[in-house]
Amino acid sequence: MKQDIQYLSKENYKVTHWSGGKTTEICLSPADGHYQVGGFDYRVSSATIELNETVFTKLAGYQRIIMSLTNQIDLYHGQKHVILQPFTPYYFSGAIETKSVGKCIDFNLIYTPNFHGKMTVYNSGDYIQFIQNRHYIIYAVKNGQYYDINSRDIIQINQHDSVQFVADTNNTWKIEHTSDSCCIVVEVYKS
Repeated sequence: MKQDIQYLSKENYKVTHWSGGKTTEICLSPADGHYQVGGFDYRVSSATIELNETVFTKLAGYQRIIMSLTNQIDLYHGQKHVILQPFTPYYFSGAIETKSVGKCIDFNLIYTPNFHGKMTVYNSGDYIQFIQNRHYIIYAVKNGQYYDINSRDIIQINQHDSVQFVADTNNTWKIEHTSDSCCIVVEVYKS
């Protein structure tokens, strides 16, 4: 494996409070950016929704993908109602007012229109395809071992830790059967 893989440990994530609970910033790009409108290209985070009803922060000029990791939540955009089941990604504009009903731990990608974003769940035995020059963040919902088909390297990612890299070639990893693994792969690339 040639690409530089950066291991992101849960102990080093940035944790802050928001009106509905706590948010854990897993990564922010650029690394010297800041979490406010216009201050970053994309951000991957996980948050607790601790209130039964809360309103999400508006982020005009950004797209969002949210996924519950624990419980069903209901999202409301004006008259539109979305029932979000666990591990189902939901894409929406950061500019629209969003109300959430239900408590959960969620996982988020927020990105500018200069980028495309995708969030996919993988489990033991699955193959993950990587495309050259795209940014990837792999978040381990559970401990996992990942086998790089090309280099034959084994990558261990502990629960709630992540790795990030830019794929230097098209490549495939397999999630080993030896573990009850589950991960979320975030893919971000320029429009």
